[in-house]
Amino acid sequence: MPLMTINPNTRVWAYSVLVALSGCLFGGDTGSIGSITEMPQFIAHFGQLSEFLRGFIVAVILIPSAITGMFAGSVADRIGRKRTISLGSLIFAAGMGMCVVAPNLTVLIVGRCVAGSGEGFFLSAGNVYLCEISPKHIRGRIMTMYQMHVNGALAIGFFVCYGSIQIQRRGLHCIPL
Repeated sequence: MPLMTINPNTRVWAYSVLVALSGCLFGGDTGSIGSITEMPQFIAHFGQLSEFLRGFIVAVILIPSAITGMFAGSVADRIGRKRTISLGSLIFAAGMGMCVVAPNLTVLIVGRCVAGSGEGFFLSAGNVYLCEISPKHIRGRIMTMYQMHVNGALAIGFFVCYGSIQIQRRGLHCIPL
């Protein structure tokens, strides 16, 4: 009996779903961080912050993301697209880990900068990789799926915060992170 062969398009879709999960990291963070800074648990832990500081916490992830995004292509050319996506995801996870255990605002901001560094890698390399592996006849659908993961995670991040804002438990602001 011959071994089961996998349709090449099925393989592309499977890889694409895995790579598109990196879009969920970006979307989940973006969809939740603004709401997190307004949660009573966050305020109890870090104190009442000015509008500028809350905005800075939200936006600070974009600076390192833009910087690493500029040279993510060079890194991906050297170590490969998949490894660059994995590296970026690990760096992002380390940064989010710092945010979750942050005892003060400095550690929170540094954690968001670390996460942003990873974000630049996986967002840049992820899109390139998806374009490279997608046959012409499904490339548009594959790229749309990536954006759907980003937008879906944005919505989920918002609704997780919305659903947990009224729960009065210490440290609950860490759950959406």
